[in-house]
Amino acid sequence: SSKVIEGCAIPVLQKAIQLVATSADIFGIAIHDDHGIPEQRFNKASVVPNVVEMTFESLEQFDQWVQEQCNQPMGTHRITDGIFGIVHAGSSMLLFTCVHHLFLDRYGSFLFHEWVHRICAL
Repeated sequence: SSKVIEGCAIPVLQKAIQLVATSADIFGIAIHDDHGIPEQRFNKASVVPNVVEMTFESLEQFDQWVQEQCNQPMGTHRITDGIFGIVHAGSSMLLFTCVHHLFLDRYGSFLFHEWVHRICAL
């Protein structure tokens, strides 16, 4: 499920997310055709970006799930606001966006880009 992170729920992440959300160089990006996503522009005026939050028992479970998702055919979905993902995997916490990764732990932002759009379409 997706939810919006508000207020001071996770202050450090909230600050990082808002810094990226207001960064002029990552918004207004056209997604490449070979990614299967039509051109889209992100609403910089949005105060709080959409956030997908997921929990896995381990990094291995997360890795297996990502591989399963990315091996499936992908549809095209139009997303209006910047999409961020917080993944809890065992004792690790990973933070991604579909246009720019903040913290990278073996997982590229393109893989996240694919499955975050799939999740938001469910």
